[in-house]
Amino acid sequence: MAETLLYLQSETSAFMMSIVLITSAGNAVVIDGGRPEDLPLLRKIVGGRPVKAWILTHPHLDHITGFSFILSRGGDPLMPEKVYYHFPTREFMDETEPGEAWTLRSFLSVEDRLGERKVTVNEGDVFRVDELTFTVLQAYEENDPIVPARPGDQNSTGNENSLVFRIDSPGKSVLILGDTGPLGGDRLMSRHWRDLRCDIVQMAHHGHGGVGAEVYLAAQPTTCLWCCADWLYDEEPMYLSERLWGTSMTRNWMEWMGVKDHRVTKDGTQKLVLWDGEEKAAPISGG
Repeated sequence: MAETLLYLQSETSAFMMSIVLITSAGNAVVIDGGRPEDLPLLRKIVGGRPVKAWILTHPHLDHITGFSFILSRGGDPLMPEKVYYHFPTREFMDETEPGEAWTLRSFLSVEDRLGERKVTVNEGDVFRVDELTFTVLQAYEENDPIVPARPGDQNSTGNENSLVFRIDSPGKSVLILGDTGPLGGDRLMSRHWRDLRCDIVQMAHHGHGGVGAEVYLAAQPTTCLWCCADWLYDEEPMYLSERLWGTSMTRNWMEWMGVKDHRVTKDGTQKLVLWDGEEKAAPISGG
């Protein structure tokens, strides 16, 4: 039976984010992909399937350095047909987040190799891969970027300008938040609170210092995806700074909301069925 599958990849590196979607037609979509040391496991999950799309949420080392490595090699079997992203400019990152800007500079040094594979996405864009529909809810905006009050703080420039999108299958829907922090969450709520409703949510910034509880309340998920090694998922309760909480508080929010299905990468790679290939349930949509 042809199914639509989602794999939440476990860490080989200290921490990272990598999600793989397998369509009913046997094609793959990769989200972020982690670091170079995470690539061997990613290859096993993809299993030689054609990679139709690779989506990059933001230019931090635990999200894009694996793909940058692939791009630097050339001729890699994982090279996708299309790469979807919208990163801040080098000048903007150098000014607002100099400590993390090296990952963007590394990517930009080989970006030309993408050629026609590159697709710059903006808020409101929609694209499809087989039965999956991807709707961009938030992207970096050159004329109105999200700038944290304290550059270099936990809610960094790269995190706050993460790509946010929803994936709709004929069965379940998935909300990808990347590393979005509370400021990005504010923008999401002001523009798209009706569109956040989903079955499955990827916890922002690994559940640590991400969006506020109001975003998850608007999403009303039944399943949470945690890109968390054990040391991060089980960290001691902490208050990072204004509106930024540790993972334990985020877990408390989801408990208060009654969410009981938690898929955590510390427990190994997680496999979820988004659609069994038969019954066509209408995907959850905005109110």
